[in-house]
Amino acid sequence: MDQRNLRGTRRGVSADLEYRYLLDFQKHVTQASVEKPAVSARAETLERLNEMWQAEGAFPGDKEYFKRTKIKPEKACRAK
Repeated sequence: MDQRNLRGTRRGVSADLEYRYLLDFQKHVTQASVEKPAVSARAETLERLNEMWQAEGAFPGDKEYFKRTKIKPEKACRAK
């Protein structure tokens, strides 16, 4: 994996730049999980991602990831 295109956290979790928003979503899930702003942010994110998936069959970052890597995202997440 090309380390130049990863962003990490203090705990060493990393994600491709195109999918950094998923780490931010994870943060909203685990931190302040019952506070109203966190609950609202999670609900809005899930609704937006679902609408995009329903309309386009892709998530934010998929096109950019493919353009950079020439690997289809659905294949990359299963390649180990």
